[in-house]
Amino acid sequence: MPKSCSRSCSALTLLAVLLLLGPSFAEAQDSTTTSTQKAPSRSYDRLFLGFIEDATVVDRQWWEAQLEFSQGDVVDTSLLRGVVAFQPWNDIELGARLGFGNTSTNSPLPEGRGATDMDIWGKYYLGSPEDGKVDLAVGVLLTVPTGDNTSGLGYDAFALGFFGSLRWRISRMFTLSGNAGFQINEDGEILNSPSLNGQTSERLGVGVIVALSERLNLVGEWAYAGERFEGMDPDSRLAAAVNWRLGKNGVLRGSVVGGTSSGAPDTQFMVAYAWQFP
Repeated sequence: MPKSCSRSCSALTLLAVLLLLGPSFAEAQDSTTTSTQKAPSRSYDRLFLGFIEDATVVDRQWWEAQLEFSQGDVVDTSLLRGVVAFQPWNDIELGARLGFGNTSTNSPLPEGRGATDMDIWGKYYLGSPEDGKVDLAVGVLLTVPTGDNTSGLGYDAFALGFFGSLRWRISRMFTLSGNAGFQINEDGEILNSPSLNGQTSERLGVGVIVALSERLNLVGEWAYAGERFEGMDPDSRLAAAVNWRLGKNGVLRGSVVGGTSSGAPDTQFMVAYAWQFP
């Protein structure tokens, strides 16, 4: 069996197990939750570029469908992505993210359709100091090479990252966020390129959440990822986004992203709907 197929099948099996166990873990947590739980109760106001690194954990199961379009100098991409996150034990969030889509490239580069690389993460919410204005979290992120690298949808390389993050509630209306970490990258390849030498890259992010009401907030973010492979440009992006809670369980989300370095897409648009369940 080809290496890419074997990796994809193994990763998809792991994702299926994660999705199947999520509800049962959540139910087990509900039956044992006590007053010592520190996790914040309002989790619909998640970040976009820093969704994984955000210094909060979901208080209910989070199932999100995303439709994303990006345009760059070399590759244009259309994706349908799924995101799932849940809190199996107090203050611990587990999650996974995987997409399927197609690429359009400048001739003579190849293009096609298939899966993206898959992200799997675990995060621990450390709590908040006595004043209750700062939230802290630490986590680990594993990128599994399930993507079709010949179509520009993956890098055929594992990556392991570690991060720490915080949220600082300045007032009822304004919340600042920040995260920092690093990622260890395996050698890989993309678009039939020669082998890429993996590097240890730094990752940074800052953001602001503006709560216009209990149901609507605006999000501004900047995210930076250093040189993942030798000779590759850093990825720097700015995002403007919105979270709009609909009813009890739904969240309509959308973002507009602009690349601020040559290693990022020129523009990126995303619209999504998330469901939250007990």
